[in-house]
Amino acid sequence: MILPTPEEDAAITAAAADDPDNPVLSDAEWDEARLRAVRPEPDTGKERVAVRLSASVVQRFRATGSGWQRRMDAALQDWLKHHNPEQLP
Repeated sequence: MILPTPEEDAAITAAAADDPDNPVLSDAEWDEARLRAVRPEPDTGKERVAVRLSASVVQRFRATGSGWQRRMDAALQDWLKHHNPEQLP
């Protein structure tokens, strides 16, 4: 990695400070930005995954309103009580 010399760094900082569309942030503003950027996942005991599902299945669950993903999880949990996924084709 090649870092700028102190003179180059000063020139870059001065040019940035003169840009009216991009004001220089204070240390406190940077700290605030960092706090917003890093949001830990809540410990729900669930795992975030990406899956492909039939459009008709997703539409039926979404049509039930807010909480549809929770209801889909409950439906799968209920299905697992009576079925073994290893026996599917």
